[in-house]
Amino acid sequence: MRRFKLQNAAGTEWDLMRKDAYFNAPDGLGFSKSIKTVQAGYSWLKTEDTLDEPAVSGEMVFKDYLTYQQFITFISQMPLKLFYAPQETWYQIPCEIQSVGKSEMRSNNLLYCPIAIACFGAWRERSVVKPVQSVVTESKKYTYTYPYKYADTVAGSVIIENGNIPSPCKLHIFGPVANPSWSVVQGGVKILDGKVNITIPAGNKLVVDADPLSMEITEQTKNGDFVANRYQNSDFSTSRFVIVPAGISTISFLQSGTEPIDALVEVSILAASV
Repeated sequence: MRRFKLQNAAGTEWDLMRKDAYFNAPDGLGFSKSIKTVQAGYSWLKTEDTLDEPAVSGEMVFKDYLTYQQFITFISQMPLKLFYAPQETWYQIPCEIQSVGKSEMRSNNLLYCPIAIACFGAWRERSVVKPVQSVVTESKKYTYTYPYKYADTVAGSVIIENGNIPSPCKLHIFGPVANPSWSVVQGGVKILDGKVNITIPAGNKLVVDADPLSMEITEQTKNGDFVANRYQNSDFSTSRFVIVPAGISTISFLQSGTEPIDALVEVSILAASV
């Protein structure tokens, strides 16, 4: 059986399957895209192909006016997320309630209220967090007297198994790290790269978030507290933000220092349809 729920900015969830506040007759799910063409003689050539912005609608069935008011209070704490499970897998999407109508109570003592939900971006199947596996490269060891080795660079990489559409990544690169850089490779071809010219001390991290709703390049504490905006330290000859392609790709990291790269990669696996 399909299931729906909402989550507000406080992290509180509202089960849309509950008997006193039931989300009925959902519409706007599935797959939809816009195609633009241009005529060429007696043929038409496709010039643009984009996914449509999801818009979900239906009706809320409330047991009384008090429950209706409780629901309005809940959705007023924005931003919101809509969750949908057609079977076992939960999908989520950022949203905002555009309207909730209000009918008179019917003979069965229930309120039937039309609802319109504006959604932003694509449905997200899940978020994957993967640690970067680091190895020391180009290491050199003295053959006399000094019992240590040093390295020109330190590299690390992570393999990403994405879904069927390109997805934004959020990089967490932990200090100490100097001038970290990264690149995305698929099928032996470098797709994009990025770099920030800065030294992040121990106890802090560099966060590079490609999600359009939260896009940032910032220095934070390891607990996620804001320290400073580091966008101005970016190497603007690079792409900077990471969007991984559909399928399997590899993200590789480098830095100027000699410590192993300590990083996490968050990938929002997007879904073309639900």
